[in-house]
Amino acid sequence: MKTLLTCLLFFALNTLGAQNIREDSTAVQSPSIDTATCDPNIRVQKSFCPNCDGINDIFSPIVSGEQPESIEMIIYDRWGVLIYQQKSASPVWDGTTAKGTPCAAGVYMWILKITYAKNEKETCKGYVGLVR
Repeated sequence: MKTLLTCLLFFALNTLGAQNIREDSTAVQSPSIDTATCDPNIRVQKSFCPNCDGINDIFSPIVSGEQPESIEMIIYDRWGVLIYQQKSASPVWDGTTAKGTPCAAGVYMWILKITYAKNEKETCKGYVGLVR
């Protein structure tokens, strides 16, 4: 049953798409999301499973190339309620709210507000699946 649910989650994420995510040097974009460009050196996973097994337990952007001065990561639930927000050089979300309460399995929207040297700014958005 868990395999079926995982497959359905991946299907839902692929159907929803994600903006500005790169996989194997191929941009993945959805027509249902604005087609604004984003730094191709920023990568994020489509899902994660914070079950403390040491494998894929956190959601965090992976940066290659020019390192940003800061990244503000904002996470919303499917109703648009702010779940988590962090600003640092390498933000991390462990699947909990800002108060430490575990979030339910589901699809969450993320926004990355990236600031580079000389105050150059860029915003990326997409979806991530939280699997429990």
